[in-house]
Amino acid sequence: MVIANRNAGGSRRKTADATHDFLQYLSQKNINSQLINQPDAHLAGDEIKKSAHGYDSVVVLGGDGSLNFAVNNVDINLPLGIVPIGTGNDFITNLTLPRARRAIYACAVEGDICTVDSGLCNNRRFVNGVGLGLDASVVKAMEDSDSRFLSGHALYY
Repeated sequence: MVIANRNAGGSRRKTADATHDFLQYLSQKNINSQLINQPDAHLAGDEIKKSAHGYDSVVVLGGDGSLNFAVNNVDINLPLGIVPIGTGNDFITNLTLPRARRAIYACAVEGDICTVDSGLCNNRRFVNGVGLGLDASVVKAMEDSDSRFLSGHALYY
């Protein structure tokens, strides 16, 4: 199963291109998949929980928010790959992964599986980190901003 966040990285075009390219990669490898777009976390959560049955892995196209969405809406025992097209991509940046797009696809689909610790706060799982106070305020301000001039990590400063 493939979960794509249409708003990842602030560019629907970038996400659409990456999703199309990734689905072509899967097709070339003869890997069956189902695409679930993540337009709204509250609306898509039930759809993803139902759709995940029968798949042996999940790949997320997005960033930290999309990863968080997946770990809270998919069976945590399924292998979870990620193709980083988000704004910050903090979680994926801390992993030793290739930079080339096709190599990232191969890693997400056929790479070694490793166990990652997770936490639970207010009945929500997290794998990247949890922030309180100023940290949470900065992320909230970034999410609420309508900046057309900044992208990536610059949005957080």
